[in-house]
Amino acid sequence: MKLQRVAILLLVLSLTVGFEAVMLDRFTSEEISIDQPVSTPVPSSDVQASDVPAQTPVPTFVAVPTMPGFTSPPLGGGGSSGGGGGSSSNSGGSSNNNNSSSNNNSSSSKPTAKPTAKPTNPPPPTEKPGTSVGSGSFSSNTGTNLNMNVSWEAREQGSGKCRVYITGTINSYSISVASHPVSISFGGYSTSTMGKSLNVSNNGSLTSSSLFSTYIDVPSGTSGTMSVSWRFGGTYNDVDITDVEASGNVYTD
Repeated sequence: MKLQRVAILLLVLSLTVGFEAVMLDRFTSEEISIDQPVSTPVPSSDVQASDVPAQTPVPTFVAVPTMPGFTSPPLGGGGSSGGGGGSSSNSGGSSNNNNSSSNNNSSSSKPTAKPTAKPTNPPPPTEKPGTSVGSGSFSSNTGTNLNMNVSWEAREQGSGKCRVYITGTINSYSISVASHPVSISFGGYSTSTMGKSLNVSNNGSLTSSSLFSTYIDVPSGTSGTMSVSWRFGGTYNDVDITDVEASGNVYTD
């Protein structure tokens, strides 16, 4: 009986040891396959840390599909070519450059302000010197609506001299003519002046336009006919007119 118990005990013990061995082997194999550490090479003591080249991270670039007419800027930015956003940043830079250049230009050469001439009031009309001894007027007769009216005033100047002031106007409808000379003769004395240019539009009414203003000096007491001639040299109302002439009596006493 004792031998049978010992045999049974040994059998149970062997079965237990075998089961534990199987479980241990399975657990060990799974642990190694899951948690087995990866060994990293350890530099030997003969290699210095300075001899090992430093590794720089390599940037990754994901290609973006481009649209027609758009060029992607190179890696790192700062591209000068490209539409859309790239050109807007460049345009901003160019505007700054323009501002700086304009500042430089303004600092290097500042425009000098030119003095502006202040408008002057026309001089007040002065009283004609001397004592008035006569005045009058006369007109031309060209047979058209273009005629000259002459007004005169004689003023005694003293010392046996008289000055005759003469003004002329042109009565017309529409007319356009350049400046032409005016000749005046009176009592054996003569003078001349330039008539004004005239530009009168066809306004449907007779218009009086200033032509000239001048004077002639003669001895006191001179009387006679004054002749005034304006060189027209054109056609008016289909009538050829070389000179517009007017004459009238003038006296100085």
